[in-house]
Amino acid sequence: MNKFKGFVAGFLVACLLLSGTWVKAEDIVKHIQVLINTINIELNGEQVAKAGESYTLTNGKEVPNSLVYEETTYVPIRKVSEILGKDVVWDGVTKTIKLSDPGYADVADQVIATIGHEKILVRELKIYLNQIVNQYEYMYGPSVWEQELEEGKTVEDYAKESAVNTMEIVNILYQIALKDGTSLAEEQLEGIDDKVIQAIDGYPNADKDGVTQAFMKAQVIKEMTSQIAYHKMIEAIAIDETTLQAKLEQNTQYTDIQQNGYTYYAEQVRARHILFSTADETGEPLSDEKKAEVKALAEEVLAKAKSGEDFQALVKEYSEDPGSMGAGGEYTFSRGQMVKPFEEAAFALKPGEISDLVETAYGYHIIKLEELLPPLDKDIEAVKNREKMIIEDVKNQLKEEGFKQQIEVLRQEYSVVMNEELLKTIKVREESVKE
Repeated sequence: MNKFKGFVAGFLVACLLLSGTWVKAEDIVKHIQVLINTINIELNGEQVAKAGESYTLTNGKEVPNSLVYEETTYVPIRKVSEILGKDVVWDGVTKTIKLSDPGYADVADQVIATIGHEKILVRELKIYLNQIVNQYEYMYGPSVWEQELEEGKTVEDYAKESAVNTMEIVNILYQIALKDGTSLAEEQLEGIDDKVIQAIDGYPNADKDGVTQAFMKAQVIKEMTSQIAYHKMIEAIAIDETTLQAKLEQNTQYTDIQQNGYTYYAEQVRARHILFSTADETGEPLSDEKKAEVKALAEEVLAKAKSGEDFQALVKEYSEDPGSMGAGGEYTFSRGQMVKPFEEAAFALKPGEISDLVETAYGYHIIKLEELLPPLDKDIEAVKNREKMIIEDVKNQLKEEGFKQQIEVLRQEYSVVMNEELLKTIKVREESVKE
C-alpha cells in the first residue's frame, strides 16, 4: 500500500483544480507547492503520505512525484486510480479524495448511484430515508411499518423508492443549477447552521450513518440550490388553456361554483344540533343492536324538541358533540363546510324550524335553524378567492405533471445509474428509524 501511496501523493494531488488540463512539469511543481495542503488523500481509510515523497517498487524502480510521458505531465487522478483498480470518491465537504480497494469502503462511503458526473454516497441516501421515515410516522404513526400492501410491496419498499426518487431529483437539479451558475445569496445562507442543527436533531442515527454536521450542511446547501432550479423549471412550464379547462371540469368544487354562483356559497346559516353518536369510544361503529337503541333515544328527544321543550337544555342533556356543546350545540357555516346530509338539512329549514332525524357518518342529528344569514360582500369575495385557489391548484398540478415529464428526460440525459445490489442491502427501519 505504501508504494501506491507515494505514487498517488506524488503526481495526483492537484487534479480537481486542474480539471484535466495539460500542464508542463515545472508548472505542476508550482501548483503542488501551493495546493498540497488544501487536499487530503485517503487510501482504504488511511491518510496517504505527503506529496513529493517517492517510493520504490518491488521491481526496484522508484516512483517519482509526477507522471511524465513525452515531456508532458498528466494528472488525471480518477482515471489513473481506476486503472490501478481503486475506487475514487471526492468529498467536497472535507476536501478529501477517498481512494479505496473495491469492496473496502464502509457502507456510508460506498457509492449508491452515479448521476451525471457525480458519485452519490450511501450516507446521502440515508438522509433522505430518515426524512421519509419521519414523514411516514408523523402521518400514519409508528405502526405504519406493520401494514401490508398490495402488489407484493411493503411500506419500507415505498419509503425506499421515495427516498431514491428524491435523491435523484435533487442531484439532477443541483447539477443544472451549478451549470447555470446558480449560487445561494448571502441572505439565503443566514441561519443555515440552525437548520443543520435541527436536521441533525431529527436524525438520531446520524453518527451511525456517517452524517456529520459538515456533510449535513453541504446537503442542506445542495437542497436549497436545487430548489432554485426547480422553481425556474416550474415557472417556465406553459399551461395549455384547453387542458386547464378540461381539468377544471373534473373538479366538483369548481363546477359547483360555476353552476350555483358566488351568492349560493356565500350564504350562511346559524344552527344548533343534538348529536347521538353511532360510534364507540375508539371510533368503531356500533353494532346494529346498539345503533337501534341510539336511534330510539334520538326519536324520543326529537319528539320533545318538536313539542317545544328548550332546545339548548336538550343539547346540554343529550348531545355527544364535544365541538359544539360549549356553544349550546351552535355552528355558523356556509355550504361546503359540513358533511353533505347535515348541510342540506340545515339549509332546507326555515328559521325556528326543527329537522327530522338526519343520519351522517357521525350518528343521528336533530337540527334547529336559528338564523339564515344573507351573504356579505366579504363572504362573496371569499368564495371568489376559493375559486381562484382551485384554479391555481389545478395549474400547479399541471405544472407538476410537466415537471415529472421533464425529469424523466433528464434522468436519461444525466445517465442516472443506481447500484441496485447495494440498494438491496439498505434497510429502512434498521438504519433510519428512531429507536
